[in-house]
Amino acid sequence: MNLSNRLSGLFLAVCLLAAAPLAVGCGEDESDPTSSAPSPESIQTEQSASSGVESVSSEGTVTLPLQTQAEKLCGEWEATWELSDFLNSVISHSDEALGSYLRVDGFAFPVRFTFREDATYDFSPDADALDAALSSVREQFRAGYTRYFLDSAEGYDITVEDILSSIGYRSMDDYLDDVMSGFDQLSGSLRSSGDWFVSDGKLFLHDGESHAEDGRHAVYALEDDVLTIREWEVASVEGIVGSDEDFLRELYGKLFPLSFSRVS
Repeated sequence: MNLSNRLSGLFLAVCLLAAAPLAVGCGEDESDPTSSAPSPESIQTEQSASSGVESVSSEGTVTLPLQTQAEKLCGEWEATWELSDFLNSVISHSDEALGSYLRVDGFAFPVRFTFREDATYDFSPDADALDAALSSVREQFRAGYTRYFLDSAEGYDITVEDILSSIGYRSMDDYLDDVMSGFDQLSGSLRSSGDWFVSDGKLFLHDGESHAEDGRHAVYALEDDVLTIREWEVASVEGIVGSDEDFLRELYGKLFPLSFSRVS
């Protein structure tokens, strides 16, 4: 049984939606976002509703505004994206029987957001850590598929190699190359860069292709040196490998909350 199209395709599609440029909202304002290009000055102009100003002294000392949300976001933020439960759900949804054999542990890797004062941003996974995580997944798949094929062949005088040969594969490595083909795109596809700005209490990211008005947004919390993406909302999940909308939204619930710690 080859899940290279259903499993890795669904996994990659949902991960890409999750990592795509988004609008991050800290309030309940659902006003339509602007589609105009942001300017570097944008990050200095939006004041968080909770920021306020310092109290004025009795001598009438001129006060300065407290740090804006945009200024607080400037810098580098890192989180560890733990996707084992997410991947196991994708596998079980694709093939419930096979899902009992392919249980993945430890599929996690660091991801980093960088917000700059010139209104540009980068989002990327740690490539080496992601490669190591995928290598671990591959070996866990090797063990799981071996057990699956052996159990399937019980009572028959055939080997795992015979089964693989009957479906067009020379070896388990050849088979795993096919199964993992979609995952190999993750490192490059999860990277994003472009412009960011704040408006009406929301943070918008534009990479030149996607726009905030496409319906993606998330609710976040910013406290001290921790940035937490609490939940992600997607307006449309149609056309993703023929999967049902309820399941895709359930998968999104396994991706978040995701907490980033300030690196610098």
